[in-house]
Amino acid sequence: MSFTVSKKVSRQLSYSEFGASDVNEVITAELAFEAVNVIGLDAKNICQVQFSVVINGSSNPGSYIHSFTFSGNGNPLNEAEASLREEIAL
Repeated sequence: MSFTVSKKVSRQLSYSEFGASDVNEVITAELAFEAVNVIGLDAKNICQVQFSVVINGSSNPGSYIHSFTFSGNGNPLNEAEASLREEIAL
């Protein structure tokens, strides 16, 4: 399961070979999130989930960690996606 949202994000051009970067600019991008892995779940049902993030269809996805309170019922990956979607909408 995954979801896509359009959001204003800060973009920075990086010249990683030289450790340099260019000025940030704000763009509107299509962000595709997919929950891929439960990293942790504690006794208070605080759950950390790793997401794969693709920006504007890029071929090199990033990684994002989202924490939320898991209900204890069902699939934590599905709940993580719903929780993150709600958080992004704020």
